[in-house]
Amino acid sequence: MTVRLDHSPFRVQIALALAIAMAGVFLVNTLLISVLVGNSMRASAGRQLADLAADMAARLDQGMYERWSNIRVLARLEETLLDQPNVVQRRVTALEELRRSAPEFAWIGFASPQGVVTQATGGMLEQESVLGRPWFQAGQKGMFAGDLHKAVLLQTLLGGEGTEPLRFVDIAAPIRGPDGGVEAVLGAHLSWKWAEQLRELVLNPRRSKNATEILIVDQKGDVILGPHIGQKVGGLPVDLTGAAGQAGYLKGRLAGQEVLLGHAATMGAKDYPGLGWIVVAAQPLALANRTLQQLLIGIVAVGLTTILGGIGLGWLLASRVSSPLGRLTNEAKRIGLEADAMTLPRLTGSLEVVELSQALRSLLRRLGIYARGVKAADARAMTLAEQNAELLERATRDPLTGLLNRRAFFERAATEIAAARRFDEPLGVVMVDIDHFKRINDTLGHAAGDLAIRGLADQLRQNSRETDALARFGGEEFVVLLPRSDEVALSAFAEKLRAAVASARFGSGDGKFAMTISIGCAVLSPQDDTIEATIDRADGGLYAAKNGGRNRIAWG
Repeated sequence: MTVRLDHSPFRVQIALALAIAMAGVFLVNTLLISVLVGNSMRASAGRQLADLAADMAARLDQGMYERWSNIRVLARLEETLLDQPNVVQRRVTALEELRRSAPEFAWIGFASPQGVVTQATGGMLEQESVLGRPWFQAGQKGMFAGDLHKAVLLQTLLGGEGTEPLRFVDIAAPIRGPDGGVEAVLGAHLSWKWAEQLRELVLNPRRSKNATEILIVDQKGDVILGPHIGQKVGGLPVDLTGAAGQAGYLKGRLAGQEVLLGHAATMGAKDYPGLGWIVVAAQPLALANRTLQQLLIGIVAVGLTTILGGIGLGWLLASRVSSPLGRLTNEAKRIGLEADAMTLPRLTGSLEVVELSQALRSLLRRLGIYARGVKAADARAMTLAEQNAELLERATRDPLTGLLNRRAFFERAATEIAAARRFDEPLGVVMVDIDHFKRINDTLGHAAGDLAIRGLADQLRQNSRETDALARFGGEEFVVLLPRSDEVALSAFAEKLRAAVASARFGSGDGKFAMTISIGCAVLSPQDDTIEATIDRADGGLYAAKNGGRNRIAWG
């Protein structure tokens, strides 16, 4: 079924139009918001990651500067005490004190100008040659900080065999004599576990919330701290040294996953030059997108609520606008239903409604003149129709019971028998007679006889169908014509009627009395030329019921 919008109520059209307009605006705004807010959220997350990377880089530089300063201060102190006795014992004591105050140093030692370790923490590597080590060679020239490396021999001495290789950062400083020559080189291996502890300190408050990871990347672009050690971070600038002093964010890849990267380069601190490390704070890009999706779901929920509220408001406004039209329509309907209603009330509202109301009132005044003439003619026609109906009623109805009389019954029977023949349908006839009717008249009076006849007529009406034809043939004798009723249906009707009359009480007050009826039944047969033949057979059944004892049914 096709429903045309222009045929729907005005308020529905207004509400639908408003809903479509609001939905369009909402869709466009949602798309714009998803783009703008998505970029803004990613930018905000990127800036937070960049700030986190910058914080970690600053902490790394500060920590390295403090260790750098420890070695420099101890070297300058030794330069002032070169001419003092007990050099060996003094140096051992100084090394152990520094080790206790800065446990991040896995090893600290003095090496002679020939590259032989003379004193060291825990006695490790004493009398071993470090002549070819980068830290010793660079430490002869000045303060030195070396990038991360493995130290297998030192790991063995520290009891780390069989575990993951330990990694260290070297710091070295020369100890010069009064003549400026190198008297010794002070060197230290700073355990990389110090950086891991610093990383955990910065990261833990954030990790559980947004799956953020912090990594440190060396100048070659390899991860040296954090997950995925030894792998490269895709998307970072190729020239990492050129990023020194800068912090920013970008999209990249890490371990095959799209990530948002915040990066900051270590810059060193004061006279510590830094080692060119890049700190990277990484967060899965899907996490930022999921946050955007949650925001959009909230926006959609608010938008739908707003649309529904707008539709409701539009419905109310449209109802207010269309209310005068509705009143006008109802009044017009009333005029169509009520003969005397030929005027409209004065309506208020929009200019168009007021003008329409005035035009219709003028039209109705003109129609009223013609309506009165039509009404008078209708009244005359009605009177004639009523008189004709009364005459027809008198001509076709029994005055006592209101049932069909004999002539009207046979006219109806002719129509029904023709239909039964044409459609090959059964047609039943029932003859009904009040048992001992003369006794009722003789003992209770003719008034009771009339009550008995009307009472039987009422029972016939109550127990028959609208399609059945009920007639009084005269006296206490009645006939019923039952279209589309075979022997089974006829028997059921006759028994129902017989039982109903037998159980009923007729009359009123103390004059109530009981009575019974006898019934004869017949069904139209091919041999019946007219309905009279069928009635005759039903009448024969009635006589059989009378002779059989009354208050029963018999077939003719």
